[in-house]
Amino acid sequence: MPARSPHTRNKALLIVLAALLFVLVSKSATHQPSPDAPSPTQQTKVAGAERCVFCHQSEVDGYARSAMAHALRRATPQEPSGEVALPSSKITASADAAGYRQQLTTSGQTESYKIDYVAGSGNHASGYLIDLSGHLFQSPIAWYKSRNAYDLAPGYENIANPDFTRPVGEACVFCHSGTSLHVPNTLNQFRSPPFSAEAITCERCHGPVERHLADPRAGTIVNPAKLAPAPRDSTCEQCHLFGVARVPNPGKQFSEFLAGQPLEHTFTIYHNAVPPGSSAGSFKVISHVEQLALSKCARSSNQKLWCGTCHDPHSKPAEPVAYYREKCLACHASDFPSNPATASSASVTSASVTSASATVASATSVEQKPLPASHAAKDSDCISCHMPRRNAKDGGHTAFTDHRIQRRAEPEAELPPDTGIVAWREPSSALRKRNLGIAHIDAGVGRRSQSMVIQGFHELTEVQSQFSDDPEMFSWMGQALLLGRQSREAEIAFERAAQLAPTSPVNEGNVASAYAQAGNLDGARTHLERAVSIDPLYLPASGPLVQLYRRQGKNAEADELSSKIEALLHPSASSVDANSSSASARAPSSAVPSGAARSETAGSAPASVRSTANVSAPVAGKNAEQVFKNIQVLKGTLSDHIFPAMEFISNSLGVNCTFCHVENHFDKDDKKPKKTARAMMRMTLALNKSTFDARREVTCYSCHRGAQHPEDVPLVAAQPSGSTTFSLSGENEPLPTNLPTVSEILHRYIASLGGEQALRQITTRVEKATATFGGVSTPLEIFTTASRKQSIVRHLGKGDSVTTINTDAGWFVMPGRAARPIAEADLDGALLDADLQFPLQIREIFPELRREYPEKIGDREAYILVGIRENLPIVKFYFDQGTGLLIRQIRFAESPFGQNPTQIDYSDYRAVDGVQIPFRRTTSQPAARSVIQLNRIQQNVRINDSVFAPPVVR
Repeated sequence: MPARSPHTRNKALLIVLAALLFVLVSKSATHQPSPDAPSPTQQTKVAGAERCVFCHQSEVDGYARSAMAHALRRATPQEPSGEVALPSSKITASADAAGYRQQLTTSGQTESYKIDYVAGSGNHASGYLIDLSGHLFQSPIAWYKSRNAYDLAPGYENIANPDFTRPVGEACVFCHSGTSLHVPNTLNQFRSPPFSAEAITCERCHGPVERHLADPRAGTIVNPAKLAPAPRDSTCEQCHLFGVARVPNPGKQFSEFLAGQPLEHTFTIYHNAVPPGSSAGSFKVISHVEQLALSKCARSSNQKLWCGTCHDPHSKPAEPVAYYREKCLACHASDFPSNPATASSASVTSASVTSASATVASATSVEQKPLPASHAAKDSDCISCHMPRRNAKDGGHTAFTDHRIQRRAEPEAELPPDTGIVAWREPSSALRKRNLGIAHIDAGVGRRSQSMVIQGFHELTEVQSQFSDDPEMFSWMGQALLLGRQSREAEIAFERAAQLAPTSPVNEGNVASAYAQAGNLDGARTHLERAVSIDPLYLPASGPLVQLYRRQGKNAEADELSSKIEALLHPSASSVDANSSSASARAPSSAVPSGAARSETAGSAPASVRSTANVSAPVAGKNAEQVFKNIQVLKGTLSDHIFPAMEFISNSLGVNCTFCHVENHFDKDDKKPKKTARAMMRMTLALNKSTFDARREVTCYSCHRGAQHPEDVPLVAAQPSGSTTFSLSGENEPLPTNLPTVSEILHRYIASLGGEQALRQITTRVEKATATFGGVSTPLEIFTTASRKQSIVRHLGKGDSVTTINTDAGWFVMPGRAARPIAEADLDGALLDADLQFPLQIREIFPELRREYPEKIGDREAYILVGIRENLPIVKFYFDQGTGLLIRQIRFAESPFGQNPTQIDYSDYRAVDGVQIPFRRTTSQPAARSVIQLNRIQQNVRINDSVFAPPVVR
């Protein structure tokens, strides 16, 4: 055996001495414990730098100054104070000796939350987490260092009045914490405390340390720089490559990733596929890793250039400009022109360049071209020109520094709307189709892409037999089926997922969504109850269950569950402001994303053109029999659904209210048609329940078709009704190949209106018009703001009738009568009409937009888009093929018996302040028609907020 050098022998001796000293220290702690000293077992479980500092003091000290070392921490009384004002609420942050709290004040009621954790290093922004009964939730506000102020956190920008009920799951904290203790199969439940290591630890990059502690040699610990490209790069990619979808392998959680392995052993990351043939970096990508991969430096390095080439997490450079300039000059020093002025001004010595070359130049092999004489000197700031800082648009998931390393910074273009997705690196061949199918559904939901969801569903069906015990696969198949309105098939898929993961409240909630979509509310309630029994704070189930209880007349159960949720959300109720809402009044309204048993709402005609009979007003949350007199058939129906139900019957038979009711005495049973109507309602409800498994297949309109007496002879050339759902089978007749895409139709619509910039400049609008209804014309004024507030004032002979929309509520006042709230079935449509920025927000309002066959409206051909939202009726939009403008909208209002259609035709477009506005709007329903003809429009004028104030209750 060859003799070892003195240097090698000394190094080995130091390692042995360090190991012996570590053992002696451990034994000393064992034999002479102090009252506060951890036991030997506890010592081996200590995570983070405590186990590394003994041998690696400088690295630990350097890392302690890095952003990663401060990715998550406990909140302190030193957090900044501030306030964020919202349309109808405010959030206040304050800190004192007792801790740091944030308070949500809405309508004079205040709820206080103790903030437990701060996410983010604070270099750019800080987010806030609360731990409520072992569940993590996110605060709606964040602190932005550049503005030295609070504002809405990423993802909350388009929520009018956010609250503190957004769940924080394992994927959210994976990149912000060292080790989170997530409870498997739950959404946001964690052990107590939720983190065994709060900030990012040494193990996240160097792997488990137990072997290294027992045998402290270089080969017993992961050094990312010494790994092959895939596992090396995975060290950084686990957090800095977000992509469009992250798909865990069967049975895996994100936290199971181990440094030293490729990510694909645990999960696969999918990203947007840059169109082939496009120049590197010409399209927007959001992660540092993707940008770096597009750079010429990386593409020319034969996989040698990686994050660690320039970044050292163990050393935060004191002079960043000089530090990164040295990295660049290691490869590019010879590019500079050799003129005396440039050479003499260089502050980087040849020694430093040589030193940098040893670590950087060996990693790259870039073809170098001489730089022009006008290029900046060697001592300039390379990064500011070639890697400029760009505005962040989605918090930590957008690159702050452009890593494309371009010669000249170029503007980035948006990726085409039909861009596909690909794996960053492929998983094993056995998992490729499974993971890609899940990614297609996940990304398709985010993009609102029907075709991508369908593609993913078909990919999963091809490998279904190979993963028959994989609950995640069945859950995603169920999601696709649910989006496709294939309720029965979705039930089967979700039920299978629930069988395979019986402790998952998420799976039970998904089953409930399928049952609710099919109209089986009893089945939905059963599964919601199972979900809540597993996890009472699984809000996507508990919130809808409260609503469903009330809908079915189970108010005692609803109150009990509301109180339980409130107690869990506010475990320290005594510390909450005395004005906090009561438990019975507050069910978490924001906790209804799953759609299970959600209240059915949809657009209809403005409430002001509906019947103005002197009847009781519906009361939110109460059943019909609690508000109205003499309710017999519709007991248990929400009072808010009574007016839509009566309207549906009226439209189906072509009659008005007094056909069945005694005017001004609606509770009386003096008229025979009322008794007949009750018998017919019982018949249709029983028929649907017994024959169609409680699905609403038969309605009044099925037979009456606008007539008091149904036709008993088939009509000639009757037109079939169109489907309102898309099929996952792919067997629908294909659309014409020359149709423009959804994005093209919408882009042209916005351009035809005057362009995005012109639309965004409109903040208020005051319109004066003449309204014609029932042959009678009346003066009309409409006041609208960009914050979804609108007041429609009709100047009648006996006084004004006023319909008001204020963000998410509405009411209607007739002369001499008390105000009443606008029914839920009408409110959704009224909110669409009240949105000045609606053309720019169609994609946000409708998660799915699909094309239908073009139709002819009068003498004009029209493209048709169908807007789809979960548990809400569709809305159809007709765009003139010639002008690109919207010429018709058809929407539907839900009722217990069927959908009430409303058609609005737009014409007489004229330019006002550079924006095209329809001066004539015709609203048609089966039994009514009204026309609004605008006479004058003023924009960006001040509107007193009192115009939209709620009516005073006397």
